[in-house]
Amino acid sequence: MGLLDRARISQTGEQKQDFLAHLVNLDKGVDFPVVLFKKLVAHYSVDKGALFFTDSNGSFSCLSSKGYDKTTTNRLRLDPEAAESRDFKVMTSEGRSLCTSVEPSFLKDFMSSREFGLLETIYWIPFIKEEKLFSLIMISQWNGVEPENWEVLFNGISEKLATALFNSRKSLVQSQGGDSRKRPREQEIRENLEKRESGEYYLMEVNLEMLIQSLLKLREGLSVLNLKNEILRVFKTLAGPGQDVVDLDNNRLLLVLDKHRTPDKGLFLHQLSSSLPLLFQELETPPVLETKEYQTPADSDELDSLIGSLL
Repeated sequence: MGLLDRARISQTGEQKQDFLAHLVNLDKGVDFPVVLFKKLVAHYSVDKGALFFTDSNGSFSCLSSKGYDKTTTNRLRLDPEAAESRDFKVMTSEGRSLCTSVEPSFLKDFMSSREFGLLETIYWIPFIKEEKLFSLIMISQWNGVEPENWEVLFNGISEKLATALFNSRKSLVQSQGGDSRKRPREQEIRENLEKRESGEYYLMEVNLEMLIQSLLKLREGLSVLNLKNEILRVFKTLAGPGQDVVDLDNNRLLLVLDKHRTPDKGLFLHQLSSSLPLLFQELETPPVLETKEYQTPADSDELDSLIGSLL
């Protein structure tokens, strides 16, 4: 082995260790994948890329992206067809990063025509747990050239961080990705409330607008829809079993809180707000959550009136 080869290998090891060293003291909570992606694109001078995480229907939702136009940012995801592609099966079976030079057709419907037309070479960093691909980082443009020995670097990142990424989101309630409803189904709210005894629960509407706008300023490359889905999952997880969080339009959520599980609704909202900076690490202080409380309906007429005011 020549001196140049030894130098390259040594440099590659230093680059990998240098990047991984940035992550040692980071909180490994639900926001860890996004923080990891943010640090990776900065460390390796990535101009365009995206972070995907699997959801319950076999698709990969985009948790964060870098450098794409607004249409692509709002649309970007991978459907189950991607997981069945030859390249993805190679990544899963062999557990290694890949570079694909052919434009993947499964991206065409989820990018703008302009961004899709600019694709030439794509680098994929897979994260695998129990022989199943659960997360991916896609890099489609560098600020300069790709790192030397990128495959060794990215394989090391994939191997070292897969368990931490998987565990970071294990506690979250599974989301049904790809839900494009613009309004909640009336039946969803009706069935949720009809199964409960009147007066045994709190009904609270939470306006997420300020929280969403704050996070959009702090977190590049995330669509409002994806961000709202993330917040919805966090709220459902924190609410726990026997309580419901219903997605309303105009960046609103409806909390249905069982009084036996949550006797103090004010304390619950305080704890919810206080938890958000731990879950979304860009937030320096707990956000103010604007709320509106509703009386629980005593009969079908009051239920109809309530649903009308919510929709």
